[in-house]
Amino acid sequence: TYRRGLTLDAGMPELHAALATELGKQGNLAGAVAEYQAAVHLRPDRPDWLHRLGGAYAALGNVGDAVVLFRRALALQPDRHETLHALALALLSLGQTQEAVELLTRLAALLPDNPMVLAALGRAQYGVRQWDAALASLARARALGGGDADTHWLIGSIRHAQGEWDAAEAAYRQALLLQPDSPGALFNLGLLLQRDLGKPAEAVAVFEKLTAVVPDHADAYVALGNARRSLARTDEALQAYRRYCDLRPDAALGHVLLGETLSEAGQKE
Repeated sequence: TYRRGLTLDAGMPELHAALATELGKQGNLAGAVAEYQAAVHLRPDRPDWLHRLGGAYAALGNVGDAVVLFRRALALQPDRHETLHALALALLSLGQTQEAVELLTRLAALLPDNPMVLAALGRAQYGVRQWDAALASLARARALGGGDADTHWLIGSIRHAQGEWDAAEAAYRQALLLQPDSPGALFNLGLLLQRDLGKPAEAVAVFEKLTAVVPDHADAYVALGNARRSLARTDEALQAYRRYCDLRPDAALGHVLLGETLSEAGQKE
């Protein structure tokens, strides 16, 4: 076994890396990190091991250290596809969206027919409000078979922002066909129905489903309360606003809406 080999010769980086891979498969990420660290200490010129160590750190939630390791791997092998992708996703999670766009643009040039890369690029471009570029990337990803629920939800969000209500609704509903409990698609569809299409009853049904899927989605309760209030369903609106206040007791919005609705109904809290 790998451990047996390491007791005989702890200076063999290949054994450390092999044991790390095995530990990772077993879900022992902390153990995998320790063994990959030993491997890259002995062989700091191995971009594949640096990448795997970065991946293990990312899986443990230590994204900052993962970014450092991905950068070290790319310094050794600048066009390493999986590391470019992993670094871009890590940067996205840290809110460093513009650099993620640049990396994914570079990767998409290397892998122009990879739907996963194009979908990630579209998400990053969406994050920096490059609407037309994001639509082109997402449409290309969808054409290549990468049209998952998030892809359609993002297309809907862009069409929504551009004022193309029908196209936005179609995209949100397609997302929900693929993933019926998608929080993003449910929330945005509800807002579209309530604010833009003048369909509060349909919006109520959508927001009620969302709050069942994500019971702590505070903003959904405000939206649900607003939709119910527009239908003169006052008691139910108050119920939604109270739930929002429970979730966000320090937010003024919920208390204002609650007070307005109580005043309209001639009630006191």
